[in-house]
Amino acid sequence: KDIDSAMLEAVVPWLQDLPGAAAVSERVTDIGAIPLNYLMALVLATVTGLKHRHVIPAILVFGCLFGAHVFQNLTNRVVQGTVPAVDVIGAAGPYFSGGVMRVIILTGMAATIFLPPDQDRWVWRLAVLVGIVEALTRLALGRHWPFDLLAAFAIGLGILHVFRTLYRPWRTPPPPPSPPPRSG
Repeated sequence: KDIDSAMLEAVVPWLQDLPGAAAVSERVTDIGAIPLNYLMALVLATVTGLKHRHVIPAILVFGCLFGAHVFQNLTNRVVQGTVPAVDVIGAAGPYFSGGVMRVIILTGMAATIFLPPDQDRWVWRLAVLVGIVEALTRLALGRHWPFDLLAAFAIGLGILHVFRTLYRPWRTPPPPPSPPPRSG
């Protein structure tokens, strides 16, 4: 906890002193807002269902985000983490950052669904990049402890891995049809 407090007390005022950082962070941090994330998941699930012409991948997309949110709520009840009280702009959140976790999952799911399988490294890169952006906004606003943000990465990437494993049958192209038997 001492390391967490020292990091927070050193980084948050520095980030908030950067011209425009707090104002930009207040807007950008909304990519991790729960209502927006459910809207994103609903759109992604719909597009995924239409792409595959099957309901299971759509349910998997929406269910993955819902399951992650349930896991976050259960974790918050068990861990009973504290929220930072220094230079907080907006509402601080408990352990761990659900917004960071959700943007990692949503970005990774979208990349998994729309990028070809030979571009898998970009799935993880994009998920981490968007997660870093969200984490920096939460840190600039003083809304989460640094270790809460790191935990969100581990949890978000773990849930993304589970999604990718379950989604694998829809990523693998079906085998080419066998040629018709020759008669004669």
